[in-house]
Amino acid sequence: AFASPGGADLLLPTVDLSALVVDPALAWLRRQGADLRLGSRVVALARAAGGWQVDGSAADAIVLACTSAEAAR
Repeated sequence: AFASPGGADLLLPTVDLSALVVDPALAWLRRQGADLRLGSRVVALARAAGGWQVDGSAADAIVLACTSAEAAR
């Protein structure tokens, strides 16, 4: 498969990866009504009826974007 001409074309982005992937994803999430809290340290996280409690605020769903060690704290 990779031996033929064009079988291993390498595509390199010409823009910053944040502009290519992250920014459009964040914009889409905001259009869907997501409450994004970037760069925020969570002190208290607990399961609650129908979702989660994050620092005392209700949330339907959460995404932890951190290392497993930080998530386990």
